[in-house]
Amino acid sequence: MFHSSIERELVSASQSVAGVDEVGRGCLAGSVFAAYAVLDYEKLADHSQRHLVRDSKTLSAKQRGQAVEVIDSVAKHYAVGIADVREIESKGIVAAVFLAMHRALSLAPVTINMVLVDGRMKIPTLQTIPQRALVGGDKDCLAIAAASVLAKVARDNYMRAQGVRYPGFGFEKHVGYGTAEHLRNLRTLGVCDLHRRNFAPIKTMNLGNRAEELVANAWQRQGWRVLARNYRGIGFEIDLITQRGKTLVFVEVKARSSLAKNWQVEDFISERKRSSLQRGAEHFIASQTPTADHYRFDLCIVVNNHINVLTDVFVG
Repeated sequence: MFHSSIERELVSASQSVAGVDEVGRGCLAGSVFAAYAVLDYEKLADHSQRHLVRDSKTLSAKQRGQAVEVIDSVAKHYAVGIADVREIESKGIVAAVFLAMHRALSLAPVTINMVLVDGRMKIPTLQTIPQRALVGGDKDCLAIAAASVLAKVARDNYMRAQGVRYPGFGFEKHVGYGTAEHLRNLRTLGVCDLHRRNFAPIKTMNLGNRAEELVANAWQRQGWRVLARNYRGIGFEIDLITQRGKTLVFVEVKARSSLAKNWQVEDFISERKRSSLQRGAEHFIASQTPTADHYRFDLCIVVNNHINVLTDVFVG
C-alpha cells in the first residue's frame, strides 16, 4: 500500500503522521488552501476505493468528491486552513502557504508525532512538531495525497461560490487559474476584490488602471471633458477620449516603472495598435457624432506619478 518508505517506517513505529499539502499557490485569484490529514492505515487498506486516495491532480472532479468520502471514513482527523487574498498580497505567496498550513495543523485535536510536508521546505513557523519535506510527496505519501484532495475540493467549492458573488469572471470554471478565458474576462471586466493585485499580469493591469485615472484627472483639471474611458469594440480599444472646444483627442495611456531617455512612439504604439486606434476613433465618431472639427491621437506615458505627453503622435 505504501509508496513512501518514510511514511511506512513512521507508521510501523506507531507514530501519528500528518500529511500536509496546499492548493491555489499559482492562481491569480482567491485564497490559498492547505489541509492536513492523519489516516487510519488499517481502515484504508481494507477500503474498496483506497485507490482514490492519491494526488488530487490525477483525479477528475467526480473522483475527488468520492475520494473525500473515502478520506472522511478512514481518517483519524483532518482540517483545512486558509490564507486570504489580502494576506497573500501583504506576506507573499510562500509565507501565505505556510500560514494556511500552520492554521490547518493548529486545529489538530491530538498530538502529532511527525508532519510530512509536500515540497522542498518545512513550515518555518511550526516549531513544536518534527517535520520532513518530501518532494513529490503528493504522489508517494498517502497522508499528503489525502491532504491534497481535501484542500483541492475545499478550494474548488469556495471558488464556485465566488463565481456567484462575482459573475462574469468564470471562477466556477477556472477556479482562479490564469486560463485564456480568465485573462479575457479580466481584460473585459477589470480586476475584482478576489484578484491578487501583486500577481502578474494583474499587477500590470492595476498599474495601467491607476495610470489611466491619473491621466484622466490631469486632463479634466486642464478643462478637457472625458467622453469615454476604455472605449472598446471588435478589434479596438481606446484608453481615453476627451474633448475641449472643437478638438477631440484619443489618448493611449502606458504605465512604466521607468522610461528610456531616447524613447520613440514606436516603442509604445505598434502598427497594429495604430490601426486599432484609428478603427476605434472612426467607430466613435460615426456612432457618437461629437461636435468637433479636429481630432488627434496623443500618447501619455506614466512613470510613477509623472505624465509624459506626446501630442499628435500620428495623423488621424
